[in-house]
Parts: sequence; structure tokens; C-alpha cells
Amino acid sequence: MDKVIDNLLKEDEEEGNEEENNNNNNNPCIVIALRRNFYVKIQLLKNFKINQQEIEILNFTTYGMTTLGVDELMLVIEFKRDRFSVQEQLESAFFNVLEQFEQIYLDCLNSFDDLLDHRMGIRKCNNRIQRLYYLNKHMRIFMGHPTEAIYFYRPQGLDQHLNKLNCPKGPFLLGVLVREEEIAWARCAPLRLLLRLGQFSFQYPTPIVNIIRDQPLFTKDVVQSSVLKVLNDFRGWTYQMTKLFDTSIIVKNNLTEIFLPKSARDEVRTLVESNRNMVAWSLNELSFLNQQLEIDSHLICEQKNCEDGQQQQHFCTTIFMKEPNMAIKATSASFVIFDGALKCVGGEKFVVNVVEDGLIIRLQSELMEELVKILLNSTDEDNATFEAINLIQIEGEEEKQQKLIIQYIEGIEQQQQQINNNSDFNFGALISPIDGLHLGGQFQYGLQLQRQFNSMNFFQYSTEWAIRLATVINMLPGKWPSALQPRFFDACEQLAKLVAITLEPFLPGLIALDQLFIAMRIHVDEENVSYETKHWDVMPDQHFVWTVTLDEQIIPFLYSLCAWVPSSLRVELHMPILSIRSLPSTTIDLVELNKRY
Repeated sequence: MDKVIDNLLKEDEEEGNEEENNNNNNNPCIVIALRRNFYVKIQLLKNFKINQQEIEILNFTTYGMTTLGVDELMLVIEFKRDRFSVQEQLESAFFNVLEQFEQIYLDCLNSFDDLLDHRMGIRKCNNRIQRLYYLNKHMRIFMGHPTEAIYFYRPQGLDQHLNKLNCPKGPFLLGVLVREEEIAWARCAPLRLLLRLGQFSFQYPTPIVNIIRDQPLFTKDVVQSSVLKVLNDFRGWTYQMTKLFDTSIIVKNNLTEIFLPKSARDEVRTLVESNRNMVAWSLNELSFLNQQLEIDSHLICEQKNCEDGQQQQHFCTTIFMKEPNMAIKATSASFVIFDGALKCVGGEKFVVNVVEDGLIIRLQSELMEELVKILLNSTDEDNATFEAINLIQIEGEEEKQQKLIIQYIEGIEQQQQQINNNSDFNFGALISPIDGLHLGGQFQYGLQLQRQFNSMNFFQYSTEWAIRLATVINMLPGKWPSALQPRFFDACEQLAKLVAITLEPFLPGLIALDQLFIAMRIHVDEENVSYETKHWDVMPDQHFVWTVTLDEQIIPFLYSLCAWVPSSLRVELHMPILSIRSLPSTTIDLVELNKRY
């Protein structure tokens, strides 16, 4: 292991006198295999700019998490060599990082709550993997960073900075290092912590690089002074507020807009039924909805220091702006609380207050009942919208309107994105490799580690390779009928076997060109069947020939499903091509990491 580290640092020193090159391929990097089909690439950049200052960073990127049907991971940290007095400390620090990534690989599919679906490996795609991973006690100084845990989030609006780094090709999550005192916010209001870290490190809106922090941004004793203490048990965690994905809370001049994806309908219905008098949720991360594009600032919850250096026992609100010298157009909030106890005074139907980094919206009881009814009764067919208007009369000015709009937006068909454009929404986005459909709100099946390891379809002649059914996604709203789940999943397994049979003649070319991923979407109803596949950009002619061969195998099988599929089956399958060759151990240090699973 010491030779590997020496090679990485030596390459950097040799290139130190060369003219700076923005091409990240010229930065020194090494690749370390932790398990078969799972490895970590370590990239060293000496002159990475943050807030006009150059720092040295290490970029750790996984390759192989997709073989388990989940997102790749990326962790970028500031690297200060003076934090390691001897070579042995540096070597141990690198080994701890690799050990942590291997543990995440083994734990990522563990059930992280008591839901039966999660234990059975049925989860929404945007929540298919654990986000918060605690470090072992001997790792609490993580590459020179005081750290309790790592929280992973999906980057949004960070393309111009991520372009400078080695990033996974498909969906991935970006890691932030969390101090012990900050764990509460990582658990109940992740976006609060992410935005505060972004503000602290001058990285808008959320951090890519983990800057070394000797002091936490929050302290444990101050959480009880937060307005969120009503909704979260910060001591025993017997209850906590609901966290939603792909939700936007936007504040403009006299307009408050809240957009909910229809895929979150069941979660919203559950939280409303639990308490109809107070409805609240927080945001897991920034949304990939189109409405997010107009946001140019964010509310930040900041804990200030007193003049004597002691921490205050309360929070204050600040605004984190994309362009500090420009006028604000739209501001995002991290949570919202609806309260139906507003008294009818002054004719106001609702009052919007900014508290910490969120909104508390007080409604008249009749309006609250109307909102609850809409949230409970929305369906896939309607675009449920709640709207309230206050008339504001300012002396010497015309009467103005203050609006509150809460709206369910269209589902998967309306969220299609182009894979190859330059949008800030592409890096790490959870979109279909076939046509760019947004997959976050769809249900995924088979998220169990042992099932993943056992799902191997071997090739007859290419004996060192196999194909795995890693990802099974229901492309229709909601979940499969419980009684049909085993039959649907078995049909997907049969499809993977047919793909393996037809793929073998093209396998050498795919392997040579590193095209080790097959994606297919099928559609079956009572009379008609169809399918589509991810195009092979590196082998377009061979892809056409393969689909002709595939027709002969797949189409008859799909028609056989028409006899028992009750209405419609629409499923997307992701099948990585895996090496089944034994991984050799190249150094004594990595023997344990190179074991076959």
C-alpha cells in the first residue's frame, strides 16, 4: 500500500513544475480494486480553486456500485500533507478510506427503517440506498478531517465544477463529511446541513469539496431551540418529520410556490393523515424539477457566536446567493410547516413567515381543511392545485395580491430530460440511460445484497464473464400488485437469461470497448408488446444486428406474458456485464480487500 501512495504523490511532484492543464485526465490518479467488479479511483489535484484560493484535494470515486443496482459514490476532500507527521499515518489514512468504501458497498442495501417493503428490497429509486454512513471509531479522523459520518446526496447545479473532476458516467451521489454535532440535521433536515456547508466553504449551492473544519457548524445543545424540535425527537429518534425528494419550495415577491411530484403522493397522504392540523415536511436535497432552475438564492439556518466566543442558543436566518451583487429573483426554503390556527384578523387568509431556513404558513381553518382535502384526494389523473390569495393595500400604492400556490406536478412522462445536453441537471441525475426519463419516483425491486450476488447469467463460451439483473424498475405509477410481484420479477429474470443468450456473439467487442452495461425497457398489455434498448454508441451497426437477433427471442416471450398480465406491465431493466475471474492479490496489505464475495 505504501508503494501505491508513493506513486500517487510522486506523480504529482513530477507534474508540479509543468504548466497547469484543465484536463482532469492529466492529473495523477490510481485505481485500487477492493472486490471483484468493485474498485475505487483516487485522483489528486494540487491546484483546485475554491473562492479564488488554490488547495490540494483528493477525489475518491467508486466504480461498481451500479452492479448492485444503486448509485456510484464520489467523495472529494481537502488534503493537507502537514496533518500526517510520518508516512505510516498517511498510509493508514488511505487504507481507512478504502475500508470505509468497502463497508459501504456491503451495507448500502441494508434496510434503513422498519418498512416491510424496504426489508424485501422494494424502494423508490431516489431512496434505494442508505445516505448516512457512520464511521468506525478508529476512523473518526478521516484523512485529517474530524468526522463522525458521511452523508451522500445527489448533486444539482454543480456541472461546471464537477467537469474538472473524474466523475462516474451514470447516476452518482456526492459525499459530505459530517461532524458528531451535526448528525441531527443530517438525519431530519439534510438540506439544512448541505446548504450551510456550501455557504461556509463558498461553494454554491452545496459543497463538492469537503474543506477541513476544526469546529462544527452546529452544536448539540442548540438543537432543542429549533422550531423543528416539535416535529423531531432529537434524543431518542422515536419520531421525525417526513423528508421528501424532488420537491421545491420557492419564495418570490408576493408569491410562495410549492411543487410536489405526483410520485410523492403516498408519502404526503401518510403525513397528512397523521396530523391534519399541522402538516410539515423537509427536503432531502435540491430538486431536479424544472422549477428549480429559476432559484438563485437559498435560506440558510446559521448558528452565530457571541462576542465572548460562546455559542448562542438560537439560530438566525441568512441568504446564500448565487450572484451576491445581483438582485434576488427566487429563494428556496429547506422545510415548510402548515398550521390551520390563523385567526380571521385583518382579512388575511394566510400568513407566510420565514423561520430559520424554512417557512411557517398559517392558514385560516377553512383553508387548512381545503388544503388537507386536496393533499389526501389527489390522483394520477389530475393536477391537484391549492391556491390562496391575500389582498394587500399599501398607502399610496395600488392594491396588490399575495399568492400561495401548492401544486402536484406531472409524473415521469413530463420529466424527460436530454442525456447529452449541457444542462446543470445532468451530472449525477437519476435518469434512464435509454431516453433520459427521470426515474427518481419509480419503484425499484430486488434491492437485496444476496439476491444481487446470486443473480448471475453465465455465457456459454466467454467463461470469465456473466450478466446480472441488477436493476428492475416499475415504470408505471406506484408498486406492482402484491400478488403478482413474484411472477413479474421472475419474468424479468427470464428476460435477463434471453439477453445473455443473444449477447454472446457481441461480447468480445463490448468488452474491448468497455461497453459493459445493457439497458432494456419492455411494455406488455393485453394485446400488444414492445421493447427498447440503450443504444451502443461505440458499436451502432452491431447494436442493430443484436436487436434483430433479440426480436426472435424476446417478442415471443413477451406475447406469452399477455395471457396473465392483468392490464399493463412496463419495466426497465439494467444488466451490467461482470467479470467472474478471480481477482489476484497484488500486495500483502490488500489481501483482505481482494477477497471474492
